[in-house]
Amino acid sequence: MQSDPRSEAARWLAQAGEDLVVAEKLRELGHHFASCFHAQQSAEKALKAALIGLGLAIARTHSV
Repeated sequence: MQSDPRSEAARWLAQAGEDLVVAEKLRELGHHFASCFHAQQSAEKALKAALIGLGLAIARTHSV
């Protein structure tokens, strides 16, 4: 059973926020490649949250 779109979108957005915090910490430590990776992951998860929030289906893939 799938959860409702609002809670699913909120879950994705929370994960995006966590990835962004990690990206910022890694940048502060000078780990720029790892920081970019987590920033990209954050953007993808935020986009998925927006799509789910709009009621659109998202592909279960690692490609946006």
